[in-house]
Amino acid sequence: MPEAMNENNDINVSKKSHPLLFSLIFFSIAIVLCVISVSEFLIYKQKNETFIEVIGKIVDYNSDKDDRLRAIIAEYEVDGQKYELNSKKYVDIPDSIGSVVSIKYNPDNPSEAIFTYEKTGFTFIAISFGVLFFGIFN
Repeated sequence: MPEAMNENNDINVSKKSHPLLFSLIFFSIAIVLCVISVSEFLIYKQKNETFIEVIGKIVDYNSDKDDRLRAIIAEYEVDGQKYELNSKKYVDIPDSIGSVVSIKYNPDNPSEAIFTYEKTGFTFIAISFGVLFFGIFN
């Protein structure tokens, strides 16, 4: 079936191209999010396997702009040197100051550390697949 011509002799674009474009945009965003989240997960996994575990202590909090959520700041010690680690995870009721937390640090650079409970990548992977399926099936 030929496309309709308007008065300027331009071919009208079918309205079916918009859902395809919409799906392609969502698919592209989902692929980028998947790559980022898998990369973050693999980096965390590598650190979790090669870093050395030490017990730290919560010494303070960072607050969000509304002062409703808090992220812990923990202190840990390696070879007599003290280090601080700021959590990236904000929660409404964090552990109290003085509580112990498990931390893993890089033996080659003890200032590089991760909390053992913060699993990165899983949330982005879930969001990525949600965006991907929304883009495909919409």
